[in-house]
Amino acid sequence: MTTTRPGTGPDEADEPYEPVFKPALGGARYVYNHRNPVGLTLMVLAPLVALGVILHLHDSGSWSREELRSAVYGAAEEMNRAPHVHNSDLGYAWSLEDAVDRQPGTPFIGASVHRGTGPDRTAYTVTGSGTSAVYCFHVYEGHDTAADRSILHVSAEDGPC
Repeated sequence: MTTTRPGTGPDEADEPYEPVFKPALGGARYVYNHRNPVGLTLMVLAPLVALGVILHLHDSGSWSREELRSAVYGAAEEMNRAPHVHNSDLGYAWSLEDAVDRQPGTPFIGASVHRGTGPDRTAYTVTGSGTSAVYCFHVYEGHDTAADRSILHVSAEDGPC
């Protein structure tokens, strides 16, 4: 679809004007026009920008060993600082996972917390994508006599449970 440049008459010898967008086949949507320099630039830049965003998200979504260690020990301190009331029938993995994810500087992909399979049922294993580091939470229920409720005591250590 070639039209004359706006403001020129049909008798003048100007270059034909090509719009940046042109109707696609069927006319229901518009696509970039490769005959227009701006449209061609957009055709090249759009996939490159999308690829850059995907690579950035992939890189910022992986844990490093130091980030995971800092988040695990920070979560244990946070859980011990403020008393948390929990229902032990549901397990503690979701509470521990939330505490790790709340730590500053953590990637947007959260850590994985799973109850240990060994004889120690108070142990929870913590892992993160992008690193082979493994940490262990030990969770013990205590009792707050002033409020007459159970509270948690959490400790963290390096290595698997």
